[in-house]
Amino acid sequence: MTMIAPTPKQKAAVTRRKNTELRNAAIIDQFTELYQVKRIRFDDTIQELSHKYALSNSTIRKILKSTKTKKA
Repeated sequence: MTMIAPTPKQKAAVTRRKNTELRNAAIIDQFTELYQVKRIRFDDTIQELSHKYALSNSTIRKILKSTKTKKA
């Protein structure tokens, strides 16, 4: 039986997904550090993360919300 290698497009999709998951995990870790440990206001924390990761505020909120629902 021969194995068929994934196409470059399939490899890219897997790599992109893994990188996105790593980025989201880093955002969550940093949010926890800023909001719960350093006690920075929620909106200031979201703003700081959006500048650091070049994402919109709504995207940061979606990442935090989707992780919250996955853990529950």
